Amino acid sequence: TTALPAPDAGKGLIVFIQPARQLSCIGCSAQRYAMDGQWVGATQKDSYFTLQVDPGQHHFCSTGPIVNGIAIRSFEVKAGATYFLQARLITSGPLTQEELDSQVIPAGKKAFHYGMSLLDEEKGRYLIKSYEVAEFKKK
Repeated sequence: TTALPAPDAGKGLIVFIQPARQLSCIGCSAQRYAMDGQWVGATQKDSYFTLQVDPGQHHFCSTGPIVNGIAIRSFEVKAGATYFLQARLITSGPLTQEELDSQVIPAGKKAFHYGMSLLDEEKGRYLIKSYEVAEFKKK
């Protein structure tokens, strides 16, 4: 894994993480991420990518190809701060309240529990130690 960059001057750093703690086939699926209505990247199991972001309120969403739901999260980005954002498919165990609040399930659809949460810095840095950096290519 490569060293995590520091936020650029006057920017915040967002680290998008996809854990492998998912069903084997499901965990292999790419998760796409958007910020403020624009796709910004994608991850595959055990990977992450970073994005330098202007300070201010931003809106994030994530979806996977087999999931009917969309995970959303909005928060204020501060210059010089690093944020670890994880969207995950939960196949067992309880969801945190933050993950429950982040779910959007289209009407008439059944979805796996899919949520997005901000991780504390210690947990985020621990997770990405063994993860690869995801490379995103726009089609």
